[in-house]
Amino acid sequence: MKHFKFYILLVLIILTSCKNDMEEVKKLTTHIEYPEFTAENITIYRSDSAKVIFRLTAPEMIKYNTKEKNYVLFPKGIYAIHYFPDYPQVESYIKANYAKYLPEDKLWEAKGNVEAQNRKGEKLYAEQIFWNQEKQIIYSDKNVKIETEDEIIYGTGFEADQYFEHYKIKKIRGTVYVNDSTATN
Repeated sequence: MKHFKFYILLVLIILTSCKNDMEEVKKLTTHIEYPEFTAENITIYRSDSAKVIFRLTAPEMIKYNTKEKNYVLFPKGIYAIHYFPDYPQVESYIKANYAKYLPEDKLWEAKGNVEAQNRKGEKLYAEQIFWNQEKQIIYSDKNVKIETEDEIIYGTGFEADQYFEHYKIKKIRGTVYVNDSTATN
């Protein structure tokens, strides 16, 4: 009987010491975002007139649909290839360690070891870039490096058309001219 009284007393102490303010509980749970769906090892193709023109691969994709914004995360990176004029001829590509897509804004963000190449073989290396699909531009305000056939350009910030054909580096920090006459066979 002694033990029974002790347990009853213990339960009463616990019950009276707990305060559950419903507003506090709502605050803790309302800002938690749960994904609408997740997928692993994905490949997305886009075609035009029965020809593959685009392929995106990613180890993981997470789609969120929240009150504030819908977005898609690629937390383990992406590799996207644009084919033109005929598959499998690569027109351009981009790869990054992380990407985020905002469908309502038609805006992509890629960051972490971003590498892109255009049809001329010119390569862009950056910490972070954005692709605005509506304006058809890519841009960044971070450090960039562009390698062409005969030079390497370092700068901060750049803007280009979406195919990285015509570009402008905002603050050029330096240019290294490549002389391939020293190359040996």
